[in-house]
Amino acid sequence: LIKNKVKKTIAFFDQGEVSDDMFGPGYLQSVEGYKFLFEKILRYEWLGLIIKPKKPGLLNLKLNSIKVLLKKALATNRLILITDNSEMHVKNFENPPCQFAMAADISIHDTMVSGTAGIEAYLANKRTVFLDRFNFKPSRFYKNNHLIVYNDWEVLWSDALKFFDGLYPKFGKWDQNILDEIDNFNDDEADKRLAFITQKIFENISNFDKSSVLSKVVKEYYKFCDLNYNKKIN
Repeated sequence: LIKNKVKKTIAFFDQGEVSDDMFGPGYLQSVEGYKFLFEKILRYEWLGLIIKPKKPGLLNLKLNSIKVLLKKALATNRLILITDNSEMHVKNFENPPCQFAMAADISIHDTMVSGTAGIEAYLANKRTVFLDRFNFKPSRFYKNNHLIVYNDWEVLWSDALKFFDGLYPKFGKWDQNILDEIDNFNDDEADKRLAFITQKIFENISNFDKSSVLSKVVKEYYKFCDLNYNKKIN
């Protein structure tokens, strides 16, 4: 992207969807985001785009209706499209969303029903917003003090441009109370805590019943994390 004079980069995560939209979100609705962003990189030569689909193994089927536009977008050499999927699966488990978010200036996740990719992107310390196509108002993200959930691509794009120009410093910035609910440690050491838990379960699973194992491990986990066992944590 740098070689092709990209100045600002967007990381985009889709929700995957299914081909049949009779009983839920389908390809037709999901393709809207791709079409919108492809048109933007064709128009703005300074823009780069990284896309991590939820199901790269099915991406050709999803984008079949805009394959001509896709070809043009790829020809700019400013589009990185992740098409590799894991063995025996349509998803890609080797490359997490945060990996691509860290290479971008902002991240966009096109759903509110399951927003894990967006959460991972923000926890990688990158400004992140959601595109909510289905008015999922119960989501906690609607309660953020500053707008991080959009219902219209054009409005989102307008605010993104302001952020790129330094005119909207709060774009994609989440409230601290939301972050505390998601990751109240905020120390980049979640892998150590998970490793501790799994190791302790493995050490005790043969000696105790399931309930006793979990109770014992939880107490040891609190001690390991230097937490007060009598005080609730998320």
